[in-house]
Amino acid sequence: MNITKHCQLCDHQRIDFKTGTICKLTDRKPDFVNKCIAAKFDSKLKTKIEETNVQYQDLLKTKWLIYANFILFFTIAITVILAGYFGAQYLLQFAAIGALPIVVSLIGLVYILPMAIGPLNTY
Repeated sequence: MNITKHCQLCDHQRIDFKTGTICKLTDRKPDFVNKCIAAKFDSKLKTKIEETNVQYQDLLKTKWLIYANFILFFTIAITVILAGYFGAQYLLQFAAIGALPIVVSLIGLVYILPMAIGPLNTY
């Protein structure tokens, strides 16, 4: 167990830049085995819980934006890819094929589709 993780929430923690975390009660580095008997979790723990709840609420708000972004850009990407495919089918009726339908499909596949999947992966 990493003792400094336990001490980060204790009100008796003092940070010294030379030696690291020091207990205010003993003026030494923490040396307990499983848990500290004199640990006091009031203000630091309350602040940490509040920060965690704020981050969680922000994450919930962005959840729907990420899903909306995915649906929008995925729909656009599929539309562009299908437009390139049907454009190529249309040109094949006249025994002509051009690079434009292939380029349009590649734009949908290479540029627009990652705009849908990227934020979903990072979320």
